Amino acid sequence: VYGAIKQVDGTYATKKLCSSNLKEHLAVSKDGKYFIISGYTQEEKPQNVSQIYAISDDFSAKYIGITIAKLREASIIGHSTDTISVVGVETESQNSSLVTYTVNVNDKAYKRIACIDFTANQVPFIPTGISESKILFLLKNGLSWNLAIADMSSKKITSFDTGVTICKMSVNDDVILCSCAPKQKGFPVYASIRVSELLKTCKNMDTANATDATPNTVIFKIYEQPYSGGVYEPIFCEDKIV
Repeated sequence: VYGAIKQVDGTYATKKLCSSNLKEHLAVSKDGKYFIISGYTQEEKPQNVSQIYAISDDFSAKYIGITIAKLREASIIGHSTDTISVVGVETESQNSSLVTYTVNVNDKAYKRIACIDFTANQVPFIPTGISESKILFLLKNGLSWNLAIADMSSKKITSFDTGVTICKMSVNDDVILCSCAPKQKGFPVYASIRVSELLKTCKNMDTANATDATPNTVIFKIYEQPYSGGVYEPIFCEDKIV
C-alpha cells in the first residue's frame, strides 16, 4: 500500500505504507486516519478477512491488531477515540449479508451491530457509509447490477436502475464515480451521480425489501472520452479524477 504526500510545489511524493497478503479491496476513512484491507487468506483456515491500519501524523501506517474474520470488501463508516465502525459483506454458502461492526481499539474486540441478509441470487458489493445508518453499495441481482441504499436500522433497501452496467464504484463526499459500460455499447467509461440525489429519491418514496424491489430509474452523467482500453476504478484526487 502506497500513499502520496503533497509537496509545496503542488506535486506528490509517494511513500510505501505497508505490505499485505490481502489483495481484494482497500478503503480509507474519510479523514484519512485509518484504512482497512480485505482479502482471502489461508492462514489458520481459508476465509475472507479484513484488517485495520492506523495512519500516524508522520504518514506511516501501523496494523492495529484487529482482524475481522469472514468479512470482505469492508470500509470504515466512522470512528471515535476508542471505537471504529465498519461495514462489509459476509458470505455463507450461497447467501450473502451486509453487516456492520463496532470495533474496540483498546481490547481489539469487535461486535456485530446490524445485518441484512440477501437471497442466493442477490449479492452486495463495495458497501460504504453515506449518512447515519445508510449504506450505499452495488447490488448484483441475477444478471443485473444496480446501485442500492440500505437503511441498517429499518433493514429497508432502495435500488436504482442506472441504465449502465457498473463494474466498480467509489464515493467522494457527495459524488459517486463508477467504472461502467453503457448497455447499448459495452466499452468501459466512467459516470457520476450525486449521493444527495439518491437520498432524495429514498426520502420521497416508500422503500421495499430487496427481494421485492423494482429498481428506481436515475440518470448518470456519462463521460465517454476515447481512452484506449477503457476506464477502470476512477477516484477523486482533490478536484481531479484519477
